Amino acid sequence: MLDEFEAREAREAEAVKRAAQEEADLIDAFRLLMESGEGKRVVFWLLGRAGLYANAFDAGSEAAERYRLGRQSLGLEILQKLDLVDARLYPRL
Repeated sequence: MLDEFEAREAREAEAVKRAAQEEADLIDAFRLLMESGEGKRVVFWLLGRAGLYANAFDAGSEAAERYRLGRQSLGLEILQKLDLVDARLYPRL
């Protein structure tokens, strides 16, 4: 029983370690992306397509509203990653 518990704990610790490494790799990838003008242009385009500054409310269609909120949510996730890399990146776009 204890061996099973220890094995599960080891698997969970490995999964946490792997997730932390993947997050660090992703932050490095964002950093590299933002070092080029082309990368900044792509990120700026993605954020524009996310409709961060558009009103998501649609009195006529709940489905359309939810769709726009989903897009905005993805845009906010991108902004969060940029802030993890360097909080000064977004204002420089």
